[in-house]
Amino acid sequence: MVKYGLIADADLFAASLARGKFEGATFARADLRRASLVGAQARRASFAAARLCNANLHQAQCAGADLSRADLSSARVTEAELVDADLRDVVAHRTRWFGARGTQQVCDERTGKQVLLQLGHSSPVMCVAFSPDGVAIATASRDHTTRLWDVASGTLRATLAGHQDRVTHLAFSPDGATLATAGDDHTARLWEVASGTLRVTLAGHQGAVAHVAFSPDGATLATASYDKTARLWEVASGALHATLAGHQRTVRHLAFSPNGATLVTGSHDGTARLWDVESAALRATLPGHQGLVHHVAFSPDGNTLATTSHITKLWRVSCGTLRATLSDQQGWVHHLAFSPDGAILATAGRDRTARLWDAVTGTLRATLSSHLGEVKYLAFSPDGGTLATASDTDHTARLWEVATGALL
Repeated sequence: MVKYGLIADADLFAASLARGKFEGATFARADLRRASLVGAQARRASFAAARLCNANLHQAQCAGADLSRADLSSARVTEAELVDADLRDVVAHRTRWFGARGTQQVCDERTGKQVLLQLGHSSPVMCVAFSPDGVAIATASRDHTTRLWDVASGTLRATLAGHQDRVTHLAFSPDGATLATAGDDHTARLWEVASGTLRVTLAGHQGAVAHVAFSPDGATLATASYDKTARLWEVASGALHATLAGHQRTVRHLAFSPNGATLVTGSHDGTARLWDVESAALRATLPGHQGLVHHVAFSPDGNTLATTSHITKLWRVSCGTLRATLSDQQGWVHHLAFSPDGAILATAGRDRTARLWDAVTGTLRATLSSHLGEVKYLAFSPDGGTLATASDTDHTARLWEVATGALL
């Protein structure tokens, strides 16, 4: 047993330290690449700036350990105990965290504040969302569960179990009282946020449910499915209002217009469709994409619709006609967002860039190049002055000044 020992700067490349006892030991700056620390007891140990690339820390006990600035690239940290561990500035490219128990930081994009969360899911997290009042965070996982967390303390409020397969998407109702989850078990579910109890299971889809969205008034839930349909449900009763059929392949994404009168669905068949919510009638089919439609979004005023695949298209909602095609981005466009005033459209691409476009003319305003991997997600700040971009391959988020396109 090495207790409060000093092993700083040591060369422990590929060392076998499995099930060793290293409580309070100092491994600062040590070379632990490819080392085995399986089941090791290293509570309050210091691994500050240590090289742990490809190391195996499966089920290691590292509560209170200092891992700041450590390089955990490609390391296996599965089922490790990391409660109160210091993970500041950790390099975590391709690190496997599944089942780790401890803490991580999540950024509330509305306030810019870092929120402390516990790691609790035993499989990858597929989706995360803040409640409208910012009090709670919901996480959906491949482990078949959804979890509700308290933002102020980072503590787990409830585990929502019931799905029989992975949970791929979720959304809070506008009033924050209800959470909707989408599952690969062919169901969507409505949960009471205050108690964490299941309100109703929405069954009927013949394939996995890929996406859920509440209408602006919270009265209707829309679900998109691999069974080529979308469905509209009454939130109060859980009753099916309508089935929207017509797509030839998976319906991957959907969104309500700001006034709630129109629903847009995006499909792997290369089209988007506009539907009247009240009558469930098809208003328009928007063709022209050469691959699956990844993402759809209405402008804040509801007059313009953006759709993405390999290219991005802007449509006039009133008549369903094409306004502009934005084709400078190379490869898939994964995500898009309108600025709060609707003047700018931001797109996130497989080509490692985000781009800013004039939402009226479709002209390119700026190319934001800094990420080392595909840009998967983006969001504007509430005042529209800052854009946040995130990559799940280079494991970074970046902030940009919208007016100049400069990296902050």
